[in-house]
Amino acid sequence: MIVAGSASVVHVLDAQNLVDEYRILVFPELVGHGTKLFDSQTAPAQLLLVSTEAAGPAVLNRYERAAV
Repeated sequence: MIVAGSASVVHVLDAQNLVDEYRILVFPELVGHGTKLFDSQTAPAQLLLVSTEAAGPAVLNRYERAAV
């Protein structure tokens, strides 16, 4: 199942250990601007970068949980 949403949705699902994969679309922006998806207190378990691809002016990064 794919769930699209804001950082608050991600934090709730991750807290319940319900996220297997993150697909994060990144648009280039000046450093220090924008909303952080993860901070030091909400960072998920170890993630493994699976793929990166150009998507127009953005970059789509796909992460999966690393085997523990």
